[in-house]
Amino acid sequence: MSAANPAAAAQRSRTHRIAVTAMLSAAATAVVARLMGEALAVAPTLFAVVMAFGISAGIGVLFGYLPANKAAKLNPIDALRYD
Repeated sequence: MSAANPAAAAQRSRTHRIAVTAMLSAAATAVVARLMGEALAVAPTLFAVVMAFGISAGIGVLFGYLPANKAAKLNPIDALRYD
């Protein structure tokens, strides 16, 4: 919930700026160009990319290993009985 509130506030602020820009009779292409410029200005660092990949890979391995490990420990007869 704490991450949603700043995101919602940023969206409201951005919507307000777009409306004011459009109200001042700016061309739609100018508004889109400005928004794309803002979006491209936030470039992730190499450290952030590596950390995101590492965390994602770790979660994938963990949630792949745990069920497989649990299944490997089951008695095959019991496993087939409940299928």
